Amino acid sequence: RGNSDVRTSVPQPAVVSGTGAKQPPLGGPKRLAKTASVDLSAFFMDSPPSEEDRAVWVGATRNSPAHANGPVLDDDILGQPEIRQLLEQNSGSVQKELDICNTDRS
Repeated sequence: RGNSDVRTSVPQPAVVSGTGAKQPPLGGPKRLAKTASVDLSAFFMDSPPSEEDRAVWVGATRNSPAHANGPVLDDDILGQPEIRQLLEQNSGSVQKELDICNTDRS
């Protein structure tokens, strides 16, 4: 573009100063009125868990089967004999018409 096409009404970025770290606001961290009464301390531990407790939890999670979503459309499609045969042969084509009803939109 030529210089005549440059827009001059666009705000320019703020100038960066070399003063270092940003100062915290006076009076401590900002508190919001609608969340001031919420106590989140139950979600945080005073100290880290012991290595034994952590190893038991990590091992159980790592060695357990993944969760399942139950039967899904993919399972229905892949369970059809024509589709299975196509996948096993790794060649050919199949044309299917399926009725799809999506009533669970969460």
